[in-house]
Amino acid sequence: MNQLEGKVAIVTGGAGGFGEGIVRAYVAEGARVVFADLEHVKGERLARELGAAAPPDLAERARVVVADRFRQAFPGKAVDAGAPAS
Repeated sequence: MNQLEGKVAIVTGGAGGFGEGIVRAYVAEGARVVFADLEHVKGERLARELGAAAPPDLAERARVVVADRFRQAFPGKAVDAGAPAS
């Protein structure tokens, strides 16, 4: 079928639940997927499992960006996304 061949998808919350299902479905349809999730260990595991369609380096960069944006939006709030502290 490959309805998403040549497309790139960005999925938040992609390491588990509905988000993981979306990541898997998009990859099955031929998309390259960049996903972020606060559950970084699960995200890294999924990225390794899916291989080149969801490269772990892109997932890692997206995760760091999400944590940084959270810090900017909510200064003084604790963030533990496995991202380096600012």
